[in-house]
Formats: sequence, structure tokens, C-alpha cells
Amino acid sequence: MRLIQLILLCMVMLGFYAHSGNATSFEREYLTYVQLSIESNVDINQPISLSAMTAPAKPNPSKLRLKGRFNFSPIAGLSHLTLVEESDAYHFERRTRPAAFTQARVFLPDISIDFVQSGQNIIPTNQTLQLSEHANWDYIVGVGGIWQEPDDSGYSRISMPFTLVEKNQNCVHNGALSFLVNEQGKTTNFYYQISSETCLYYKVNMWGKGQVTFTEKNIAGANKIVDEYRIEQKNRFPTQPLSHLKQQYPDINLDNISLSNSISALDLSSVGVILNDQHYVSDCETRFGFYPFCSQLVLPSYSTAKSIFAGIAMLYLEQIYPTIFQQKISDWIKECKGQQWQGVTFGHLLNMSTGNYQSIGHGIDEAAPHSQIFFKAKSHHEKLNYSCGQFAHQRPAGNTFVYHTSDTYLLGSALNYFLNTQLKILKPQATTSVFEHVFVEKLWPLLQLSPVAFTVQKTADAEQQAFTGYGMFFIRDDIAKLAHFLMNQSNHQDAYLNSQRWQKTLQRSLSGDELKTQYKFIRYTNSFWKQNISDYLGCEKDTWLPYMSGYGGIAIVLAKHNMQYYYFSDTNQHNWRETIKELNEITSLCR
Repeated sequence: MRLIQLILLCMVMLGFYAHSGNATSFEREYLTYVQLSIESNVDINQPISLSAMTAPAKPNPSKLRLKGRFNFSPIAGLSHLTLVEESDAYHFERRTRPAAFTQARVFLPDISIDFVQSGQNIIPTNQTLQLSEHANWDYIVGVGGIWQEPDDSGYSRISMPFTLVEKNQNCVHNGALSFLVNEQGKTTNFYYQISSETCLYYKVNMWGKGQVTFTEKNIAGANKIVDEYRIEQKNRFPTQPLSHLKQQYPDINLDNISLSNSISALDLSSVGVILNDQHYVSDCETRFGFYPFCSQLVLPSYSTAKSIFAGIAMLYLEQIYPTIFQQKISDWIKECKGQQWQGVTFGHLLNMSTGNYQSIGHGIDEAAPHSQIFFKAKSHHEKLNYSCGQFAHQRPAGNTFVYHTSDTYLLGSALNYFLNTQLKILKPQATTSVFEHVFVEKLWPLLQLSPVAFTVQKTADAEQQAFTGYGMFFIRDDIAKLAHFLMNQSNHQDAYLNSQRWQKTLQRSLSGDELKTQYKFIRYTNSFWKQNISDYLGCEKDTWLPYMSGYGGIAIVLAKHNMQYYYFSDTNQHNWRETIKELNEITSLCR
């Protein structure tokens, strides 16, 4: 996939880019009842300011109390797409697909949501990734608002965030939709618009109108849904604008923290600093004003999942199954019975040190044309055949780091087989997956992550194997909680990750377990990166900061127990040294 560059790497190079929130100015627009009414079917021939889908500062509360289902269907003649940017490789691939596939990309999938209303909030019962019948897009729908405005003919106005997710890929395109509904359940058309994304290779504006129907019905567990929403909101990290850092620390250069001199705000999805239990956040700028639901903006994991999924899962399961790092892949994956896999362990896969590769060069195997066999494959069988058979044995396992997303996929597959075998010893009928067992059932409820995080992309077959090395989704609060959790494991009464191994992963000196990469100042261990920042900061001792990296320009830096930093962008730039220099002015990062 265009993921081709996938990690061209998200991989290394230091990363960060942000913005300080100087968005293009748009006056608040207003979609009138006439524009939205079914009778008029007025076309809107260009994108508008997203302020049209933002409640006013003091909205009039709606008197409606709704629950049931909304069904959204686009109107072909009123759906628009304009290309903003597209990579050559993706352009070629898209043009080689059948015409019907390419044409379908213009239209939204049919979207259905069951929901409950709590006050002025419209809460979908399912806020995770929803698979659709559309050729190109799956979707996520978040919590919207309901209010009234003058001249709406007695209707109430609803606005909701939604995200299009490219099928079999991790790109996200964030949008909003809005429509009117009255006491009899009659609705207008809905207007939708997408003006931003986290997607390096395909950037578009999408907008148009569609039909929406409302069906009133009882929602099972409605009170529980509302309670869970309130609890999740209550337990979010307290946020402040990123600009407040400058007020507290006047000597810092905020442009370096937001990297506004290095990257356009339009290419940046989110930036945050977690400092002393406060979450300092950027705005969410789009090509047409600020995104109305910034706190719900969906962020793709890309290869940060190698750390968050594979790394955390292994260190969590090692607490229960101490031999898991030594398990041999050939004992669990029948497709990996070849000679090149003899002696290769789960730990080797986690560290991408199998000894099986074609080129030792930085990202060469990952970006080679043959990698598209893996990334485009939709079935578990296809992905396994590539992962087990593509690379010849070159060196003994455990010595040489070569970046392969296929290694992480193999590990995820083997972990599923291993875990289910262990659980069946206690419960013969037990069937689960690592993602369900470790994250959905254990860690994500513990951390009180958003519903968005409780999903992962999987193969489109009966096996439904998680991609493991990419394919997760988060909102910015999830990232803050995860980073804080990882940096403060030692402060928990109960250690959820293997303490000895995790401390070595985190420590800012080299433990001896780290593998050398193709860059002398970067190491790799347990699916986490470490970067030597001592020369840049003038540290007396070598100081190695652990971090996670993702395709397109994503980084989560575990700087210190009281400070973490992240950014999500799509410029393929991976350089957060200027930021670290400023953060070092707030609290010393030297060892």
C-alpha cells in the first residue's frame, strides 16, 4: 500500500510537528432550513466553513428527547470530491482499479447509528469502527450535539462528527454532518463535509447532501450508555491550550514546540504536551476553519501500534506466561516451518531481529514493491504466506535489526494461537484474541480510554486477524493517558507490564538489550525506539529517550515521568529535536 512508504518509515527519524493554532479566519456560516429541506434539494457547490456545523457560544437548548436510529444515505447528484494532494504511487494504483471502484470513492457509505440522547448530547451506541458495504470506506461516528437556532421552523439542529477509514488501510478522513429534526421525527436532508485528514498519500475535500431518516425505538442499556459516556468525559485529562505553556514558561519558543515554522497547520492533526498531569493541546485546523469536534478527532495509530499493541501485549502477557519471549514461531505458525524460522522466537519478532531479510538498508525491504503483496492482502492466509515466505535467512536470529511490519503481523498471529491454547487449559471452550483479552477486557477499561480505542483493523476473512503493526485508532485523550501510563508503570501498586524488561525499555541509558539500527543515534528494543539526544541538549551523559513512531509523521515521545509529548501529522517529516530542546527548558531531560 501507499503504506509503501509506511514506515519509510514512520520508522525513525525523530519526529514532531505541530501548530500553535493560527487558523484561517472564517466567519460563522449558517445552513438554513431552506438549504437543508428535502423540497429544495439545493446543491452546495463548494465547501463551506465548518462553523456551520458548530453550535453557537450560547445555543438555545432543544426540547426534544430522542432515541432510536438515524440512517444516512448520500445523494449522488449532490455529492462532491476535489483532490487536494495525492502521491504518484497512489494515483497510479487508483487509476488501475475498475472505474466503479474509483467513482464510488466520491460517495459516503450508507451510515446507520443507534443512539440515545442525554441533555444536549446525541450519543451513538457504537462509537468504534463500523464496517460497511462500500467499496472504499468504513466509518466511525462520534458524539454530537443538538440545539435550536432562530428561523429553523421549529426544528432542532443536530451536528455530529464522523470519520471515513480507508478499507484495509489506516488512513482517516475526519468530517462533520448536520441536519434538522422536529417533534414528529421528520428530518431534513443532511449536509456533510470532510476538510482534513491524517493521510500522507491521499488528501481530499468531500462535501454534499444526503437523505436521513429517523426511526424511534427503545435502546437496550440506554442508561448504561449514558453513564459510560459521562464517566469517560469526567475522567479525561484536564486540558489547556498549547499556548498556555508560553504563559507559564515565558522563555520557551512555542513555535518550536508546535513546529509552526516547519510544517503547515493544515498538515497537522494534533499536538500535545502532557506535563504535571495537565494536557496542553493544539487546535484542530482544517482547510475550512476549525474542526467542530477537536476532542473527538480520530487519530490513526499506524506503526505506533507496534509499540502499543505488540510491545505492551508481550510485556503484559509475560507477567502471566514467563516463557512467552522464548516461544518459537515455528511451533505456532505452520506456514513458518521453513529452515529460516528454526530458532526464531516471539522475542525476535518483537525486536525485528529474525535474521530473515533481503536488504539490511534502512526501510528498503519495507518500501520494496513486493511489500505491497503484504499490505494489500485482505486475508490472513495471504498475509501469512508473505510473512513466512518472502525473506531468506541471512544472519543468526537476535543480532540484526531489519524493519518489517510483516514480522509484527506474524507475532500477533502467533500470540493469538498461544493465548487461546493457554486459556483452553482452564476453559476448553475459551476463544478470544490478544486484542480482546489484553486491551478490550483489561487495559483499556483500566485506563478509561475512549470507545474509539476499543477497535482494531483486521483481515477481511473468517480469521479476522488484527494487523497488529498498524490499524488502531485513538483520540488525543487516549494518547495522553497511554503515554502517562507507560511512563508511570513503576508508580502503580500493581505492575501490569513485566517490570524488569519495561524498566530496561524505558531507561535513558542503554541496557545492552537494544539493537542497533541503521542510524547510530537510534536503537530499537521491545518494539520501542530510543534516540540519543545528549549531543543536541549538551548532556554530560548519554541520554536516550524512548519513543514511538508512525507512518506519515507521527511520534509519541516518553520524555520523562512528568512529561510526554506527541504529534500526528501527514507530511512524512520525522524530526522533533527542536521541540525537545524547548521542553528541556521546562524540565531537564538529561540523564
